[in-house]
Amino acid sequence: MTAMIHTARLTDAMERDLMRGALENQANANPMPLIKTLSRAFTAFYSYIAEVNAAMNCARATNAKYSGSQW
Repeated sequence: MTAMIHTARLTDAMERDLMRGALENQANANPMPLIKTLSRAFTAFYSYIAEVNAAMNCARATNAKYSGSQW
């Protein structure tokens, strides 16, 4: 059984039309949404680290209270 392979080739005009269409349909690059998203992510990460730090300090203080050690 022979395998039939079909190849499609673009002509220069078709390739130019595809490239022109792709270039015209590009969205404008606006950095503000990315900056806002990164800012929110950084703020959330910083809040998470601060909360973990507070929880660790509370746990250390509670442990020192029960063990009688100085923290």
